[in-house]
Amino acid sequence: MTYLKNFQLKTSTGLELDLLNYGARVHSLRIPINGEKINIALGYENIKHYLDDEYYLGATIGRFGNRLHGGKITLNGLNFNLPINEIDNANTLHGGHKGFDKQYWDVIDSSNQFIEFKFLSPHLDQGFPGALDVRARYSVENLGFTVEYSATCNQDTLVNLCNHTYFNLDGFNHNGTNSIVDHQLLVYLDKFLQLNNKQVPSGVFQNVTDTPFDFRVVSTDSLGNKISKTLESEHPQIKLASGLDHTFIKRADYKNSFQKVTQLYSSKSNIALKVYTTQPGVHIYSGNYLHNRFNKHSGICFETQGYPDAPNHKHFPSSLLKAGEKYHHKTTYQFELLK
Repeated sequence: MTYLKNFQLKTSTGLELDLLNYGARVHSLRIPINGEKINIALGYENIKHYLDDEYYLGATIGRFGNRLHGGKITLNGLNFNLPINEIDNANTLHGGHKGFDKQYWDVIDSSNQFIEFKFLSPHLDQGFPGALDVRARYSVENLGFTVEYSATCNQDTLVNLCNHTYFNLDGFNHNGTNSIVDHQLLVYLDKFLQLNNKQVPSGVFQNVTDTPFDFRVVSTDSLGNKISKTLESEHPQIKLASGLDHTFIKRADYKNSFQKVTQLYSSKSNIALKVYTTQPGVHIYSGNYLHNRFNKHSGICFETQGYPDAPNHKHFPSSLLKAGEKYHHKTTYQFELLK
């Protein structure tokens, strides 16, 4: 019988990253501020609550992160039916009813500074073809952590893995008093994927200029624009998604380079988070549908990933993983205490 287990990584600077084997996920992330440890990742106090989690808190998402529309994919002339778990929009969300976030992963190697999880996803797991061997490796250094995802498959398949940690730089508390709406955001990317009324990309690469999606640097000392300004916008894309739930994309010549894509800053805690990734995009989600144990906008996700619904758009970067080839991407979340 497999049990829910907690693992801790730590650095000499005082960072403590707690991880769970269920969903190969982040449970908590504590960094030292003024002599005390502040948890800046949303999570449940009782780890048993992750077994009923509906928000993908801190989880590894797969086999295909974000949304696939229509519940069907075609590979090599064969049709594969996927479970539709976002019924109103006919989407397969985050891998289906029982994606990688709802699986127990094995630990194959670990130390105080890293841990590597492994999961074997069988052929037709949630409808996806091929037996997929997938690894999630977390490592810590100074005031940051890195997530590396890798996978191989014995058949051609689709793979789009990402991490779904919700951050709150003021510290997450279970009474819900801290929100991310006054955090300041920088996004170093010029375009985002426009959504249609099914909340999947329409296929249009929309420029951020003169829109509430323009979080680019406005001056050399800028720490970003307040998220509240965008969330309060009447822009149709913001209204459609009830906030930010959009993929910002790299320039074509930088798609697979390890690049800083975004920065988050809180003037209350003076913490900055910088996100670097090899993935072609970063999906920014402002916690629009958090409720019950969590308040709306009590955390923000930076889901570094390939393009959502990529198989239904020929001009999107492919999410195809061919048999025998290796999928590998890494993302670093680096924190800094600003004076």
